[in-house]
Amino acid sequence: MPEVLKDRVVILACLCYAILGFLWVIFEEVFPLWSITDIQYGGIGFKQSDIGLIQSIGGVFTLLFQIFMYPVLAKRWSVLGTFRYGILIGLPGFLLMPEVNVSELPSCKLTQLFLGCVLTRVASLRVVRRDDRFDHFAPGLV
Repeated sequence: MPEVLKDRVVILACLCYAILGFLWVIFEEVFPLWSITDIQYGGIGFKQSDIGLIQSIGGVFTLLFQIFMYPVLAKRWSVLGTFRYGILIGLPGFLLMPEVNVSELPSCKLTQLFLGCVLTRVASLRVVRRDDRFDHFAPGLV
């Protein structure tokens, strides 16, 4: 077995990435189904066009954030610090997403859903520059 697979830090990093990737895929796959489900069944009763709009806004936000904000935050807090803050900021978005169903007003639901999507998008940022990937664990590897 290669030595790198015996390193505790490598194992924890891979486990953390696998768990977050798993959660993100679940969210991306279940979100449209939950959004289109009627309120009486625990969904939020959106039309297909509303779901597409929310996902498009989330995608544009993610793109702009990664281009303009991520480099600034990574310089200020480091890549690992940015990852940790992203998890802390995104966690409420994941946990509070089902509470959007409680609101009966469409405008409130749309606002809450948009904020939830923004928070979860921040948590999902996985931008890693080539020179930041392995330098802390294996200097000179890259």
